[in-house]
Amino acid sequence: MKRLKAIEEFEDLGSGFQLAMRDLEIRGAGNLLGTEQHGFILNVGFDLYTRLMEEAVRELRGESPPEEIRARVVTDLEAFLPDDYVADAAEKMSLYKTLADAGTPAEVDELAAEIGDRFGRPPWQAENLFALRRLRLSAARVGAETVTLRGGAVTIEMARELTRGDVQRMIAQMPVPVAFTTHGRHRVTVAREEVGGEPLLVAGLVLDCLGDHGEREKLTEKEPRTGGRKHAQPMG
Repeated sequence: MKRLKAIEEFEDLGSGFQLAMRDLEIRGAGNLLGTEQHGFILNVGFDLYTRLMEEAVRELRGESPPEEIRARVVTDLEAFLPDDYVADAAEKMSLYKTLADAGTPAEVDELAAEIGDRFGRPPWQAENLFALRRLRLSAARVGAETVTLRGGAVTIEMARELTRGDVQRMIAQMPVPVAFTTHGRHRVTVAREEVGGEPLLVAGLVLDCLGDHGEREKLTEKEPRTGGRKHAQPMG
């Protein structure tokens, strides 16, 4: 009943965030994006949680959701703002919301700089958080559907077909071997032993090699249709 009352209270502009804050008060803050998340946030993650709150408010108003390209990042890396870095729960949630709203890597950089000015040098968990947001934005730009960083390996599943230009750039520019799958769902994989403990860096390099999703030059039937390892020349 408290949550239904909260929805009634917040029907004005920007009420998605206010509603999320009220729901947070009702449920308890827990340790957002840390190791001990509470309740519904534990199951869906903070970014999806706040998006669901915003969508609920739009539905109450009869508004259509905005058109946008989304990509997913799945990772076992720790990425959050530690309590000993940003102690206030409301302040922390506001920063998470601002980060989730960042629409370009430059906006992420600006927020990271602002947080650094206010709270000091970000710890590695916060740096991971910023890097993952940049990856997600880059993935959407190049037409990747899911970026998976788990077990030290990197896998990028495409929402489109890889183009000849994509493959040529990865062969020419990647400093480590990559594997392509071009039958069924197109995929790029870098094995754990090739990643060398730098999954964020390697994933970023792969995304940099992928052309904008607006490119429409597809691999021809003469291109290999089975996955294979492609070796790039080491950087000089």
